[in-house]
Amino acid sequence: MPGLPAPTGILVCALVLLLGTLLAHAQTPAAGMTYLNVRDFGAVGDGQADDTQAIQAALRAAGKPAPGSPQQVLPTGVFVPRGIYRLTRTLELGPDDLLAHLQGEGTLTPRGKPQTSLKWDGPEGDPLLNLAGYVGLRMSDLHLDGSDRAGVLLRINSVRGVGTGNLYFERLNLVRGDTGFEFGKDLDSCAADMTFVDCWMQYCKTAGFRTMAPQNVDYLILRCGVTNTPIGFHFYRGG
Repeated sequence: MPGLPAPTGILVCALVLLLGTLLAHAQTPAAGMTYLNVRDFGAVGDGQADDTQAIQAALRAAGKPAPGSPQQVLPTGVFVPRGIYRLTRTLELGPDDLLAHLQGEGTLTPRGKPQTSLKWDGPEGDPLLNLAGYVGLRMSDLHLDGSDRAGVLLRINSVRGVGTGNLYFERLNLVRGDTGFEFGKDLDSCAADMTFVDCWMQYCKTAGFRTMAPQNVDYLILRCGVTNTPIGFHFYRGG
């Protein structure tokens, strides 16, 4: 009715419940760190639902103030449980994001099936995951599947004024894209100082790993491999 005060109590309760859900369902796949769970943002992981918006929302929320409770900071980790997550648009991470760890539940089962798979179903030639001007990220135990349609599966660039580096990738499978990892195509600047451990690039159309700029340097690569791909490691520039 006109003139009645707004139901602020109901709004506060709703915000408290939302914050409680985000924190109560935070996962801890790595000791000493808490995680947001993409399922709490609406991701389904059944290979049919479009999970793009839910996963992107989780990536954006990590490390930011909780909704309605700015004094409470959300965890900087995001956990993607076992499942197949259909993506119809590129997942983006940039200088304003605070995600520190993107953690899956495993790449392949003993029978060779993906456990946590981000599966591309977007426009042909677009990247699956794009990092631009990002420092300090760890990615673990994920299967990135380009479905023979994606361009670059993990595209990494600097932006003007913000370099990209101090990235750590472990136990990743990058399959069925044009290229697995690609660095420095957009800007002739650093996309450097990265570690790759137990990462595999398979069934890529062009290359498994490609550097494009002179400052794409200082890579530590341990127990990584490329199969069924024309070029394994292509240091076009940098290296």
